[in-house]
Amino acid sequence: MPTFLRSRALAAVVLLGALVVSMAGCRPSDYQFRVDDRMTILEPASQSTVTAPFRISWEMEDFDPAGLDGSRSEDSGAYAVFVDRPPMKAGSDLRSLFDDDPACASDARCPDAATLARENIYVTTKSKVRVRFLPLQGAGGPDLHTITIVLLDGSGSRIGESSWYRTFTTEGDS
Repeated sequence: MPTFLRSRALAAVVLLGALVVSMAGCRPSDYQFRVDDRMTILEPASQSTVTAPFRISWEMEDFDPAGLDGSRSEDSGAYAVFVDRPPMKAGSDLRSLFDDDPACASDARCPDAATLARENIYVTTKSKVRVRFLPLQGAGGPDLHTITIVLLDGSGSRIGESSWYRTFTTEGDS
C-alpha cells in the first residue's frame, strides 16, 4: 500500500475514533427535538405593555394539574412560572434552585410559596397567576420582562425540556 493511502487510512481511522468518543458522551434521549404546542399563553399578550399587578394566564392540553402530591407521573403535577429568571434544568426539582442558600439547606420545608415568590417563581395548579411586583431592570423607560412556564411532576421535579415563554414590557416603575 502506498504511503499516501496509508496516511489517509490512518487519518480516517483517527477521525472515526474521535467521532465515536465524542458521541459516547451524547445521549440524544436527554433532548426533546419536537415542538410542544400543548400550551397557549393567553395573558399578557406577546410584546404588550403591562402594569403591575397583572395576570399571566394560559390554556393547557393533555396535562392534569393535580398538584405536588409526590407522584412521578409525566402527565400530572403542577405549573411553575418563572418571571425574569431561567427555570431549573430538566429533571431537577424546585429545591435545586436554592442549593446555594444556607437558610434552605437547614429547612426541609424550603422552598415554600413565600420564598419562591420572593424569587419570582410561582407554583400553581391553576392556569393563571397574579404577579404583584416585577424586578426593576433600569432607570426610567420601559423594562423588558420574560415569563417562562414549565411543568412539574408531583414531586416538584421538572418534566422534560418543554417550556413556554412570553416577553412583554412595563412602563416606568412597577
